Amino acid sequence: MKTVSWNIHGLSTLKSNPEVKNYINGFDVITLTETWTKGNSDICDFLPDYTCFCVHGKRRSKHGRQPGGIAVFIKTSLLCVIQLLHKTDYGIFLRLSKGASDLLCDIIIACLYIPNEGSTFYTNRIDSNGIFELEELLSDIVIANPDCHLMLCGDFNSRTAEQCDYIESDDISFVQDYYDWYQEDDFNMGRKSRDVNGPINRF
Repeated sequence: MKTVSWNIHGLSTLKSNPEVKNYINGFDVITLTETWTKGNSDICDFLPDYTCFCVHGKRRSKHGRQPGGIAVFIKTSLLCVIQLLHKTDYGIFLRLSKGASDLLCDIIIACLYIPNEGSTFYTNRIDSNGIFELEELLSDIVIANPDCHLMLCGDFNSRTAEQCDYIESDDISFVQDYYDWYQEDDFNMGRKSRDVNGPINRF
């Protein structure tokens, strides 16, 4: 089972690129964010051997593009082991049966696009942000599917500026149920984002 996740900044840029299409055709599950699509006609003929689950971008002003947009392409041969659980403005949630590959249990694939702080996405959503809303939804999904593992992918718009965008002191105690196989990360280089003057999200 091969998966790929990609923030593409507009599906139209990929549709006209045969090399890109040839590359992603090598994957079973393809998750794309920031597709900027307006409707099914923008996406239906992109990958003919796949079935697409999508959330289109939503224009929140009279000007500019359709921001956001998510698409998950599943090889049609795998539809018998895929179940759509939920769709929201910022996520598509699918349950992949362990029968699809050599898996120990079913996996919930969550393809997400979390708008950055200050986005018009949050207009009329008082005291809310994408992380809070995602946390609530994930809690409900995990409770309803306790026998599944969870895979999060997509664009979280973390916007950390010069702050570390990884866990500095990774430790096995963070994942107590997986002592036997979890490998701690060892960061010997203090890599940080180069977005020196960029904003920092509060979430």
